[in-house]
Amino acid sequence: MEDKIFNNNYGNVELETGDIKFELDPAIYAEVYQDLNDELDMKMMYDSFDEIIKGSDYEKYNMPDENGEFIKLNTEQINELFLFIIKCLRKKYTITELFIMTSEYFDISVLKFYNALSNKTKSELIDELDQRYNIFNNKKYKKIF
Repeated sequence: MEDKIFNNNYGNVELETGDIKFELDPAIYAEVYQDLNDELDMKMMYDSFDEIIKGSDYEKYNMPDENGEFIKLNTEQINELFLFIIKCLRKKYTITELFIMTSEYFDISVLKFYNALSNKTKSELIDELDQRYNIFNNKKYKKIF
């Protein structure tokens, strides 16, 4: 059958195929890979976190009561909780990572959480941030303790 408009052979298809490869641009691949890697790290950290909290004295602070309300942690409880978490998970994660995860897991405002910590724990957290991100030299801040 012949195509009347373009004078082609309608229905006769010649197709040559070789190996078709779909590759992501290395920049995109690196970004996607890093996002997946970060997500996997956070999931593993959350699972470790969940494992130590469940069955501990601190589990009740992450469980709603019969009215759907969560028990609020006071300053002393926040500090004790964080010391417990550091004791259990410090070998696997940095203090900064534990600080962030604790804040998210128990829905504690970062400012309230930081203010509740002992001076020693605050100092360790700040020292770690300075070592990893060089925050004091970049901004010319001075340590207060």
